[in-house]
Amino acid sequence: MQTKSHRRRQLSALAVCLGLIAALLLPAAVAARALSQPNQDPADYLTQTLAAFGEKPDGEYNRRNVYAYDLSPSGYEYTFTVNGEPAYALMTYFTTPNGDLYHDITEMFFNTPSPFAQAKGLPVYIDKFVYFYYFNDTYTDLTDNSVAEYSALAIAAEQSDIYGEYSDGGTSSTDIISYAYRSKDSYEFEYGLPGYYTSTHVNTCANIAGGNVLGYYDIFYPNLIPDYETIFEINGKIKYRIQDSIITSIISNDLYKYMLTAEQNGTTFENFKSGLKKYINQQGYNAEYYETVENHKLDIGAYLTEIYTGRPVVVFMSGYNMTNGPLANDEYDRLNIAYYKTNHAMAASGFMEIEYYNSNNIMFRKDSYLSVCTGNTWIKRGYMRLNDNETFNHAIGIEIY
Repeated sequence: MQTKSHRRRQLSALAVCLGLIAALLLPAAVAARALSQPNQDPADYLTQTLAAFGEKPDGEYNRRNVYAYDLSPSGYEYTFTVNGEPAYALMTYFTTPNGDLYHDITEMFFNTPSPFAQAKGLPVYIDKFVYFYYFNDTYTDLTDNSVAEYSALAIAAEQSDIYGEYSDGGTSSTDIISYAYRSKDSYEFEYGLPGYYTSTHVNTCANIAGGNVLGYYDIFYPNLIPDYETIFEINGKIKYRIQDSIITSIISNDLYKYMLTAEQNGTTFENFKSGLKKYINQQGYNAEYYETVENHKLDIGAYLTEIYTGRPVVVFMSGYNMTNGPLANDEYDRLNIAYYKTNHAMAASGFMEIEYYNSNNIMFRKDSYLSVCTGNTWIKRGYMRLNDNETFNHAIGIEIY
């Protein structure tokens, strides 16, 4: 069995090497600007983005949907010409809890046709420079026409509301923060967390948080999830596989059983620890827990020690918030945030801090966030803002060895 440090170095070197090769082969491109305004027409957003780079289309845009793993529409492919040469933009979108729709141009290339130009079926856009098409029940990689090994992972997304923690007591708010300039510092340990988010039972947020921890540590200790790899490498990037039936079974059967979730219609803190450790022990490993909360206050220094060491932290809240992070515009940030008064557990993997300054170069505000796997369907990985109506009961760093 490979050691943690050895496998980490191998994967990092592969990602860097292939990433550099890919970068050398790319056609001319520009970096996309900020997100669209809320509910802005996507074509207008694209036109404004082109204008910001001193370009404009020769004529009309051609638009078609692009799709996520589960074949749900996730964005658009725009093709057009600039100065007689082909160009394209790929755009994703999401809706915030208060109903605002945002678009995000993730790629915009000139002097080259769209990577989906040769797609024989539905264009499936996974991430930047990761392109597939779906045809005859098969996912095919457009870079080399190979059949994707995870074609079976295209499972219809769970649509039923099984998260009792989210359905009651939630309120949403929008925070506009105007500034002259801002600085941002953030950190997430290597690979982050998978973003698992669902179970076949209700009141299973602690089971889901435990599943995210297992999915991360399986990178270094492969027998945690037997005969399964939680990550894969594609186009020079290391990616987590989306949650599939194997992961859902561990969350919904093993962890649900060992954490005694059914018996108390939820999971206690002690049952989380004992149940997760029972599963880990059965796979031939051990676990230790490191508390970072005292008197319902997060010790940020202790939390960062866990994160910098590469140990996920599972937080146990009685009142919390959830956001996809500040949406930066030229002179202000827009933060869509939802507040909940119920108990909830989430797995955390990082930290973000933003300092805001006025025109006199005086810092007037500092916002800090934990990077979390929410266990929610509208955003699987997001943030919880600190000192904003949240109450910590526990936050434990988890080491598996």
